[in-house]
Amino acid sequence: MTGRSHRERHEHEVAQGSKSDNRRGVPRIRSASVRKTEARRLRRVREVLGLSQREMAKEFKVAHGAIAGWESGKRTMPGPVSKLLELYEEELGLSEDGGGLERLRTSSSARNFALSRLAGNVLIRTIGGLLTRWLGRDGQSNAVTARAQAALARNLAEAVGELKGLVMKAGQTLGYVDFLLSEAARAELNTLMTSSLPLRASVLTQVFLEDLGRLPRQLFVEWSPRPFAVASIGQVHQAVLSDGQHVAVKVQYPGIEQTLDADLQRVQALERLSTFIFRGQERGVFSAELRERLAEECDYHLEARNQEEFRVRWLGRRGLLIPKVRFECSSRRILVTELVQGETIEAFLQHATPDERDRAGATIYRFFMESFCRDGVFNADPHPGNYLFVNGDVAMLDFGCVKRVGPEQMTWWRAELSEQRAK
Repeated sequence: MTGRSHRERHEHEVAQGSKSDNRRGVPRIRSASVRKTEARRLRRVREVLGLSQREMAKEFKVAHGAIAGWESGKRTMPGPVSKLLELYEEELGLSEDGGGLERLRTSSSARNFALSRLAGNVLIRTIGGLLTRWLGRDGQSNAVTARAQAALARNLAEAVGELKGLVMKAGQTLGYVDFLLSEAARAELNTLMTSSLPLRASVLTQVFLEDLGRLPRQLFVEWSPRPFAVASIGQVHQAVLSDGQHVAVKVQYPGIEQTLDADLQRVQALERLSTFIFRGQERGVFSAELRERLAEECDYHLEARNQEEFRVRWLGRRGLLIPKVRFECSSRRILVTELVQGETIEAFLQHATPDERDRAGATIYRFFMESFCRDGVFNADPHPGNYLFVNGDVAMLDFGCVKRVGPEQMTWWRAELSEQRAK
């Protein structure tokens, strides 16, 4: 399972530990509770690696019976093996207790229950805010309403951030679409653009083992187990490749496809209801389109090809940056691209001059409209969290949701546009 340098490091540590114990004459008698704890840790490491006891014995270079004895808690684990266990826990992200989700809520019932509680909380707080505004004076009521909105938005961001999936995407939309929210409330929801409760490092490590058969620290010279961005479908980590390039590593949440499927069932129910109100709406069109785009967004192989296509088409154009994909260490659930370090849109707008804002806005507009009108492709996830601003240039991120328009549709659209201009 492990690479050569990885194994050499372990063997060196084991050898050092053996010499140290021999010199000091350290007794290897431990209490039953300590042995049970070590047994539980050893089983967890073995389960994450997906190895049998016999395979684990080969990995640790010990007799098969030794693993069985240690996992039963009946035998004391030698010092060098205990140190080796710690190293494996570090590699697998099991030694960190920084919090995080163990798994996503993927069932429809669990997600519906969480959303029902959330909806009830929103309704109660909204009614309370309206009553406060109606009963209070204008100045006081406005201040109270703003504080109530901010508190509600904070609770909403925390709740949907844990649910991930389509629910979190809806929360992100509330943050940048004008719904008459206060600035404080919008700021709370805007945290969903890049941050929410991440999944534990050990859970993400399993994705590397399943997709690439290697641990993150075997693929990268440097690896940060804590993500710097947490989104609706995956979270992003920093790493350094053997050639020295700093990269962003997007890792998809295990179970996210089942999560999205559960959310889409709710969307379909709402769509059926809306057709009774809006008679002209064709049933199933919206949910079918949404399902197709989300399925594509879960395929990082497809996103990698989309991103490279856009990068090549816009290569050399002033004002626009698109990170290069590193295909050799990417997979269906792992996407590795060069790391772009820049300002978020909120940070950029705080100091940008009117000319800088106009230039950035024109770059973004030109990118979307020219890609659609010239090439028939549209990056269909244009939320502000997908832009970074680097020394006057705009870096475009995230190409998982791309809509392609055929020649016939483009011909029709151009004819319609020409007719509208003629009028």
